[in-house]
Amino acid sequence: MSDVRFVCHNCEQDISNTIVISCLICKKIDLCPECFSSGVEFGTHLRSHDYSVYVCNPKPIYQKGWSVEEEMLLLEGIERKGFGNWSSIATYIGTKTQEQIEEHYLDVYLDSEKLPLPDVNHLVPKKGKGKKKRNKQLYSLYYQSKKQTSSEVVQRSNPKEETETYNKTQSTFAYIAGYMPKRNDFEVEYDNECEKITENMGFEDHGLPWELKYKVLQGYMDRVSERIRRKNFVISRELIYPNSYNLLNQKNKTKKKPKKNENKVVLKKEKEFKRKMKVFTRCFENKKDYEAVCQSLFDEQKVKLAIEKLKDWRQNGITSITEGQDFELEKKSLLNASKKRRRTSHRKRLSSKSRRKLQKNSSSPIPSSSTEVERTVLPGRQLLSEEEIKIAQQLEMIPQQYLAIKNQFLITEQVNTSTELDQNQLDKISTFYRKNSWL
Repeated sequence: MSDVRFVCHNCEQDISNTIVISCLICKKIDLCPECFSSGVEFGTHLRSHDYSVYVCNPKPIYQKGWSVEEEMLLLEGIERKGFGNWSSIATYIGTKTQEQIEEHYLDVYLDSEKLPLPDVNHLVPKKGKGKKKRNKQLYSLYYQSKKQTSSEVVQRSNPKEETETYNKTQSTFAYIAGYMPKRNDFEVEYDNECEKITENMGFEDHGLPWELKYKVLQGYMDRVSERIRRKNFVISRELIYPNSYNLLNQKNKTKKKPKKNENKVVLKKEKEFKRKMKVFTRCFENKKDYEAVCQSLFDEQKVKLAIEKLKDWRQNGITSITEGQDFELEKKSLLNASKKRRRTSHRKRLSSKSRRKLQKNSSSPIPSSSTEVERTVLPGRQLLSEEEIKIAQQLEMIPQQYLAIKNQFLITEQVNTSTELDQNQLDKISTFYRKNSWL
């Protein structure tokens, strides 16, 4: 009926693209909906005659099967129900399914050189011509965002051994990160304020030029595409959950756990290697490829360490694994002993600071070691009592230094605080003198 023209016999209005009411009694009498509803009568035609209703299918504009009225209803439905709410828009139109509506909008409005308007230079193709090629980049971004359902994210995030689809621990981490798995969305998205540049934009005949508004919309779509790319990157690599790239936790559970401090150098190298490799996650399409490359590179590092160890063994004349293990144990014990000696030497240097200060007021040099044999032959020892010798040893003084302080006491009847002694040494001497009633 698309090639037949219809005219209302009452108002003589062209009704080829609308509803036609034909009288079954009066031949060749057609009425428009307005005249029929008002009950017009003329000639032999009466309002009580039987009738039939025809819905004319006008010639499509952009795509076959889509009339002008349906195109208008589609745009009105998007404006009222919101973009992407295809089920509600299908109910609003009434003649198309949500799959048909979504496919039509992508083909005609989004895949257009004059986005977001349809391209009037590419109307319904003539017979024999193929369908216009789609923009692969645009469709890949759209369908990649759409097909990323929450069930797929949960299935990817859980290990294969687990039977639960979404456990409480993951839910807690997702909540902290602001991620809503059932909606496959974040509370705060990347570039969360980019919609503000279009919220007050209208397409009236006055105001800013339309070309400028198109450029703004193109920039807005670029920012939304980057937001979708970043969201898919975070979700596909499970960066919402902690330790998702922890190679140490992915070892086979059947292997024996290493002993304490065993392969400590290797584990330290592995931890540092993981930290450096995180920056390359964006270079891989999925987590599996990333882990495979990381594991291969780290295995290479372990082989190099093993080769260096074998070279060390060969240089020391070791030809068997048993000898090598004994060599490593002995080497480790020597390193520990060396560290212990360095700590002891450091403590001795700290304790000798006070002796170097007191050496300025003494004619005899202070010995570097305070063994019992050396103390028995120091000059002036025979002038001290056993208690005074113990006090001098506790204060790390030679007998002559102690006698000099004692002589000052006998003259001034008080401990001379002007000497280069710390407060702890002065307190010990004062306590000893009071105990013997010398103060």
